[in-house]
Amino acid sequence: MFFSVFLFFFTNCESQNIQYKKHKTDWEKENLKGKVKSIYIVNSFGEREYLYDKEGYLIEETVYLEDGEKLRRNILYTKKGNKIKEIGYNKKGKEEYYSDYKYNKYGYLKEWATYAQGKLYKKLVYNYDSKGNESEVYLYYNKDKFDEKIAQKYDSKNRLIEMEISSNRKEYIEKKEYLYDQENHLVSIILKNDNIIVSKNIFKYDINNNITEEQSYRDNNLIDTKTYIYDSHNNWTKKFLLQDLDLDKEVLIEERKIIYYE
Repeated sequence: MFFSVFLFFFTNCESQNIQYKKHKTDWEKENLKGKVKSIYIVNSFGEREYLYDKEGYLIEETVYLEDGEKLRRNILYTKKGNKIKEIGYNKKGKEEYYSDYKYNKYGYLKEWATYAQGKLYKKLVYNYDSKGNESEVYLYYNKDKFDEKIAQKYDSKNRLIEMEISSNRKEYIEKKEYLYDQENHLVSIILKNDNIIVSKNIFKYDINNNITEEQSYRDNNLIDTKTYIYDSHNNWTKKFLLQDLDLDKEVLIEERKIIYYE
């Protein structure tokens, strides 16, 4: 989403064993196969388009509004693939916000800050564990105290297995648990509030390691099922929702038109 706030990382790289971070491309982060040039998305929220450079980094996002206007976001990188600046433009083409990124000497992002109308809007700082995994995220809306904390745990294979979100006053604690199969597929995400299971998502895969089905449960009841159709590059192009289990009827809820570099 256009004004989505991404989570970034403040490093605590005290270990001398941590090597310079090799940043994943957006193709890798989004599990895109092949040299994707652009993705045009249509769903119930509207229409938007993502543009990627030939190295696989997202360089522009455009949101198309119902009145024919559009919003735009541009992203700039260093030669090493470090994101250094992001600029958001309103429908008149004027700058609405910008974000700056700071890294430590190992190449890990340590601070991400967004400014709007010349004032700091939001800042995130991160800590890392000794293996370079993102371990803690602190969200600030003011300079003195953090408003939210995200703590993450990993297994021996560096797979994310737990994420806990809490306010600075411990007013709420939300926890997500991630389960994997022997082929390293993410097969389940369990959401808990105050250690009580709220919902569960279960994933199924095909022989090409593509997600073919996602089932959502709440209070142990199946709520809906999503299925996917893929192109020849194994990128999904259509997402369907089966919500009325009695009618057994799928509805197209999202479509992606993908263009590749030749």
